[in-house]
Amino acid sequence: MVVKSGRYTIHRPLALGALLARRTELTEVFEEYGEALGEVFQLRDDLIDAFGDGRASGKPAGLDFGRGKTTLLLSLAIRSDAGTRSLVERCETAPLR
Repeated sequence: MVVKSGRYTIHRPLALGALLARRTELTEVFEEYGEALGEVFQLRDDLIDAFGDGRASGKPAGLDFGRGKTTLLLSLAIRSDAGTRSLVERCETAPLR
């Protein structure tokens, strides 16, 4: 799964450093590392949005779900199994309180 934040904040700077150091054999390893770390950061952000306290995190909670945004966390939940997918679909149609 490609998460763009990991690509431009981790992978590309590492790949550029490898290129400047003439260590291009590290490019593939850095790409894998950057994508994995980007996924972690995105999932953390999604968890804070879904379950966090806006006062504690310093950012409003629930914005992505309130806007109907398909986050990485939500897409993984939908793909996990039919029961979870059904629950997510019911939540999408439920009115916000």
